[in-house]
Amino acid sequence: GLAEFYIRQSSHLQGDVIVNTGNQQLLFELNASSVGGDLKAKSKKTLQPGDVDFFEVFNTAQVDGDLSVDLGPGSCDFALEDSTVFGDVSFKCKESTAESCQVEVNDSSIVGDSRIQTGSSGCFHTVVDSDLGGLDLNAGAGNDNVDLDTFGTSTRTLFQGPVKIQMGAGDDFLTVGGASNGNFAGQFGAAVTFDGGSGDDTLDYEGHGNLFDGGNPTIKGFETVE
Repeated sequence: GLAEFYIRQSSHLQGDVIVNTGNQQLLFELNASSVGGDLKAKSKKTLQPGDVDFFEVFNTAQVDGDLSVDLGPGSCDFALEDSTVFGDVSFKCKESTAESCQVEVNDSSIVGDSRIQTGSSGCFHTVVDSDLGGLDLNAGAGNDNVDLDTFGTSTRTLFQGPVKIQMGAGDDFLTVGGASNGNFAGQFGAAVTFDGGSGDDTLDYEGHGNLFDGGNPTIKGFETVE
């Protein structure tokens, strides 16, 4: 079955919002509305081929507490767009090799730290035009792509806390910044670690106008650095 949740029309929920779909596929939207406490969602259904757990916070939505999303096993799609989270963000997707995964943070603010863990498919991760605390991203196995501020407007993505990107097993691509003039680039205020893991991995970050205020990044496990 499919469990659908829509919070729309400038709604304001004063306390915590907890969604547990049990053995059902999840479709959740927080659209132009706010949650005064924590927002937590969990789905444990093993999805059929072609089915996707979908979670989106967008259109000037706001979460005053923590945002926690735990999905799968199965394909998943997580988006935080033009919105604000004042606490921490935690996202987990347990997709398998034959499934899909997409994670996007676009034009948003996360005051706390973000922790992202995905499974063994080839997952696409994008962070652009946003302001974050720390970021701990583990892409898991599979041929993953992680793009940090490679497109969008001239707004730099600001990472105020430590950043650790682990690409995991597979032939992965990590791209940081997308223009030599700094229009599409990241600014890192603390320690940064880029870890390619096993496989034939590529890191593209040089000459893109990125600012590493916390010192040069620690780089390991990448066969190609450019």
